[in-house]
Amino acid sequence: MKRYKLTIQPEYCNDWSIADAIREILQNCLDAPSTFEWDAGLDYMTLTSKNTQLPQSTLLLGNTSKRGDKDSVGGKGEGYKLAMMILVREGVGIEIRNGNKLWVPIIEWDQDFEANMLVVNETELTNNTDLTFFIKDIDQDTIDTVIHNCLYLQDQNSFGNYATAGCGSRIFFDVEGLLYVGGLFVCSTNLQYSYDLHPSKIKLTRDRRECSGWDLQGVTASLLKEVAEPKRIVEAAQKDVADVHHMQYSWSVSSIPSEVADEAYNVFKEAYGDDAVVAESYSEMVSLQEQGFVKPVVVNDSFARLIRSSSDYETTFSEQEDALEVEEEKSPLELLEEWKAEWGYNNSPSGLESFEKILDIFRERELEYKYAAKNKTVKGEFDDIQF
Repeated sequence: MKRYKLTIQPEYCNDWSIADAIREILQNCLDAPSTFEWDAGLDYMTLTSKNTQLPQSTLLLGNTSKRGDKDSVGGKGEGYKLAMMILVREGVGIEIRNGNKLWVPIIEWDQDFEANMLVVNETELTNNTDLTFFIKDIDQDTIDTVIHNCLYLQDQNSFGNYATAGCGSRIFFDVEGLLYVGGLFVCSTNLQYSYDLHPSKIKLTRDRRECSGWDLQGVTASLLKEVAEPKRIVEAAQKDVADVHHMQYSWSVSSIPSEVADEAYNVFKEAYGDDAVVAESYSEMVSLQEQGFVKPVVVNDSFARLIRSSSDYETTFSEQEDALEVEEEKSPLELLEEWKAEWGYNNSPSGLESFEKILDIFRERELEYKYAAKNKTVKGEFDDIQF
């Protein structure tokens, strides 16, 4: 019998649970370029990579064949070693049927280090070509947690409505705020949808429980553009959910699909009317009002970006700008007469009569007008006008 001493103390990673340890083994099996099989009973689980073996060199902490492999979640060279130590520490039985070798990890006292450490005992095994982790003496709650935290152990039909991107990442539209990477649960998020990202798309922390929120929002915005229906993208932008916050950085205006932009403008028109124009802030709304636009409406940045990308919106906005330019060219008398025609009869009779007198004075005196470079001025005498 061979014995491999691993210089890992039992107290290491003392915040990891049994389910966390099994997750590491699951990850090792899923990363392997082979067929994955699994089974579970009342108090055990088996996780198998077909026709695969681990060389004894992988028992060295830091040794891994996955370093730099963008298709793998792991790559630190410590996952399954730590998992063995935690399972033994917690009183869980584990055997590794590694091709023609049987590995049984134990914790025992070492005279040289004068401390407890992990030791793997190796014996011969016949009629086996696979790599199987046999884990026993675990309760049903732990088994349920492991299954819940790995998409590949669940019924694919239970995921609800989802879409798959070209890279293999998936978006689950019926489940809110869960992040998986490579099929393994990472953490809960503030996102509208749930995601299972390909390992190449996001970098996880060492214990694979967190990632950069900024990076995650960049990935989700790109995935939604690739696979989501225009209506769903527009709804997300209108609600300003975190999934699309990165849109303004990762979507150039020229890359926004026209069907998405047109859907956004249609939703905007239905809500605010055909004459509404977009403003991204209160100050922009005031500026548009001062320019003469009738109905500027403040919306969030993501929604505004989609609307302004619509060729129909560009046409509408240009037409309103042109109409304002024509308005500026009219004389003060023309503007007053148009005001009377549109609004005069909504005022009181006495107010309308007074306004009519003002119009008569303008008509009689044939006032001249001109436009300065920045400010419009009107020439005339107003001394005898009574308001």
